[in-house]
Amino acid sequence: MITLAQLVKSFDPTANPATVLRGTGRWETEGPSLLPTVSALVFGAAVPVDISATSYLQITLTSNAAFQFSAPTGPTAPALVVLRIINTSGGAHGAGTFAAGWNVAGNVTAIATANNRSYLFLWTGAAMYEIVRGAADIPN
Repeated sequence: MITLAQLVKSFDPTANPATVLRGTGRWETEGPSLLPTVSALVFGAAVPVDISATSYLQITLTSNAAFQFSAPTGPTAPALVVLRIINTSGGAHGAGTFAAGWNVAGNVTAIATANNRSYLFLWTGAAMYEIVRGAADIPN
């Protein structure tokens, strides 16, 4: 059984599965990619979260400073949102919390350095609701 975190790790947002072999012997893209682009969130004390452009969010933790995901903003239409948190701090990362607008089971679970963990949320157009979080760290 594949876990959500393994699925997200194996997800290459730059890949395009819609490729075909042309008569020229080259692989070429045919049609738009069905994969969302990555929105790289900026690590800091307050982390702005906007899902207007994509539903795949990723943040890299580079120090042991505390951080908080700000109230999410985005379109009014419901969407599933993946949040991948990557720890490259060289040790324990700082406390991670969620501001108002995030309905979660708790704060960010501690992630060992050189590992990541993923969360899946339902965006209602007004708030984010946690559906599931990775049960264990996944190596980067």
